[in-house]
Amino acid sequence: MLAIAFSSAAAQVDEVVGPIDACSLLPTTAIHNELKRKVGEPQRSDSGYVAGGAFSSTCMWTVTPDLSAPASKRRIVILHAMRWPRGKAGTFLEQFYQAARNGELPHQPVPRKLGDDALSWGDGVAVRKGDVSFGVSVLVEGISLEESGRIEEVLAQQVLRKVGNGLH
Repeated sequence: MLAIAFSSAAAQVDEVVGPIDACSLLPTTAIHNELKRKVGEPQRSDSGYVAGGAFSSTCMWTVTPDLSAPASKRRIVILHAMRWPRGKAGTFLEQFYQAARNGELPHQPVPRKLGDDALSWGDGVAVRKGDVSFGVSVLVEGISLEESGRIEEVLAQQVLRKVGNGLH
């Protein structure tokens, strides 16, 4: 009886994941180097534990507008990261495919070769590596969709280095 209770408790502990800090996964200097613009300090906002047992963390950087360009409303970089219970991280990417099937995305997701699985959805790139998933969006007016996509993939590679090294 005691062994069964212990096994059950261990199984429950295995399902509880530790927190993740999105801001620690992407250096501000990496964003600055890609955008060639001044980038403000990261602003962290965690949702904490969400449906599916994942811990959700978001980090946002404000990008200083190009003063020679017309006034810009969109000038942020967002990283949303989630640490999932074992084997559940794929649901993050599936949500993008489902949203596209429902007509909720302006673009169809396009697979990318990043991490274990990845896609671009037009306003960002979503990646899964092990039990961590994340999305990177560069929303800066004056930067083309193609250039934003290129920058998002470069930044995603930076995040993957941290996730791959266990620094999350």
